[in-house]
Amino acid sequence: MKTAIIYMSSHGTVTKIVKQLASQLSGEIQLYNVRENKQVDIEHSDRVIIGGSIHGGKIQNGIRQFCEENQKNLVTKELGLFICCFYEGPKAIQQLKDAYPTMLHKHAKAETIMGGEFRLQKLNPFERFLVKRIAKTTSDIDKLDRQAFQNFVSAMEKAS
Repeated sequence: MKTAIIYMSSHGTVTKIVKQLASQLSGEIQLYNVRENKQVDIEHSDRVIIGGSIHGGKIQNGIRQFCEENQKNLVTKELGLFICCFYEGPKAIQQLKDAYPTMLHKHAKAETIMGGEFRLQKLNPFERFLVKRIAKTTSDIDKLDRQAFQNFVSAMEKAS
């Protein structure tokens, strides 16, 4: 089974998750960071996983554009969708829903919210200011949901 993982990472959290996914999924894995590589080939992939992070309530434009441009091809693949965000509960569920087109949600074998993390040293000064003010913290925050990650891997492996 060939799997394409399409992602975009602003500060490294999504990249970290994608590398962990690649190490735990079976078959041949190809990683495509749409920030660095606009030429994403999913034609020969059996399974596609798409992930990105939420900023200002929205997924990154590169992920949104990829999904819009490839929607018809994506629904012919086993599909997994995930986001990284700091919200939990209904707000996080709404962000996941808003991140991807309805057609992809209906087709997805697995969807999850992976949580998030702040590594202050990876933020620019303005972002650091916002995190300190909004999250009221002066240290790194790790809210990654490891159980959601494992459940996602299991669901994708069952789908194949």
